[in-house]
Amino acid sequence: MVLAQVYNPSVASAAKLWLLERYPPDHPCTLLRAAGNGAEARRVQVPLAELDHSAALTSIDYLTTLYVPPLERLHDLRSLHTLAGIV
Repeated sequence: MVLAQVYNPSVASAAKLWLLERYPPDHPCTLLRAAGNGAEARRVQVPLAELDHSAALTSIDYLTTLYVPPLERLHDLRSLHTLAGIV
């Protein structure tokens, strides 16, 4: 999942709360800043639960995008795809 325009800490916090309903707290997330701008590009990987904490906040601005990799099928317990895989 890619969330663009994570432009301030309150948006990052709202995204974290929404994602925590679907992903475990230790799920890795990547904050990408200025992805297409070579000299300013930066990548920070943090656990989902720490997305809006101080260490990650230094890289959040109007050029920030959040990448959340998909869960393995059996770890996505709220999904119908998981139920179909079990049955």
